[in-house]
Amino acid sequence: MAISFLIVLLYKRVNLGIALNATALFLALLAVDLAEIIPTVIKTTSDLLTISVCAATFGIMLLSELYRETGMIKRLSESISRLIDNPKIVLCVLPAIIGLLPVEGSA
Repeated sequence: MAISFLIVLLYKRVNLGIALNATALFLALLAVDLAEIIPTVIKTTSDLLTISVCAATFGIMLLSELYRETGMIKRLSESISRLIDNPKIVLCVLPAIIGLLPVEGSA
């Protein structure tokens, strides 16, 4: 049922990010009893592990944005280009290096 909801949203040319988030919310509403939604949200948002995972993910996003804004990504790619002569390999290695940043819950 959620797949058909996603297909309808995509057929209506809804933005992909909005369509995926709406489908996730739709699936969550199907999976949880309506009387349990508020207690589940309260329990989840007050859990320290959830808060720490969200804070760590936000911190990693902030660091990657700082890398981009300060030009460190450009310097990194130039340094790798000097080490490796093949531009195809450089294009593969740069995302792999950035992918080494630790992200909880996998990337």
